[in-house]
Amino acid sequence: MKRHKRNAGLNIDLTSILDVIFIVLMVVMCNRSVNENKEIEALKKENDQLNAEKAVLEDQLYTYEHEDDLVSYVVLYANYETNNPQNRNIWLSLGDEEVIPPIPITPETEEEKYTQIKDELENYVSERSDKPVLIVLDESQILHRDRKRLDEMLSVLDDNPDYPNLYKRKIKE
Repeated sequence: MKRHKRNAGLNIDLTSILDVIFIVLMVVMCNRSVNENKEIEALKKENDQLNAEKAVLEDQLYTYEHEDDLVSYVVLYANYETNNPQNRNIWLSLGDEEVIPPIPITPETEEEKYTQIKDELENYVSERSDKPVLIVLDESQILHRDRKRLDEMLSVLDDNPDYPNLYKRKIKE
């Protein structure tokens, strides 16, 4: 018996299927290109935000490292001897630079010592006229009469037009 080739009469045209495959391939490539562009834009925006945050953090770090160049401060501490409240001590902490030894105040030396404190503050503020000076009064262990006297002294300094760079604040516990 003679065998006939079955495929002899079959003619398949692959042109249309190749056209469809190339069209699908082009659509996929175009979609990929558009998606990559969107991703690049999103990454650029995120990069800009991160650069802005970095600049803010660098400014904050600079301020923290150079705070003494930007702002000066004075902290006034006052306390009293528990067995004799007539004797009190006042400390002046002038920034990180120096701490003035305690100024003992007794009823006999009260006027003289408060004048000394006022002179120290005026000198410190006038020497730093190019930057703000923050004066802080720690009220945690202070007698009422000393708080009142120091408040009055600081108000006079604050109202003085020669010291526009002076700011005052209180620490309360």
